[in-house]
Amino acid sequence: KVLVHTRADAGAVVFCGDLKASVKAPNVTVMDTTGAGDGFFAGLTSGIIRTTIKDEGELTPAGIMRAIDRWDERQWRLILDLGCHVGSSVCTEFGATTALPNDRDMPWQGMGF
Repeated sequence: KVLVHTRADAGAVVFCGDLKASVKAPNVTVMDTTGAGDGFFAGLTSGIIRTTIKDEGELTPAGIMRAIDRWDERQWRLILDLGCHVGSSVCTEFGATTALPNDRDMPWQGMGF
């Protein structure tokens, strides 16, 4: 149903049905890329969960599928931005989880969540 392609410092793109949305990665000083993909996926998953709860009022597999069917390019860009933000943050220090942001480190207001 959904295909997400990560492109390192070039960002990420999502394909969902006829929809295609892409974002650029934040510009960071890269120290170590260990864990960047895991960080991206953690951010992406968090974005999917937060957007589903906002749209559906609850988190269920059926709710996720209903939400995904209705998301437009703007919503997918928000979700991809979150994934890129977390994945890029991981790259700023040595170690897979050293720079993994927590909830208070995230710019939630500016991201639309």
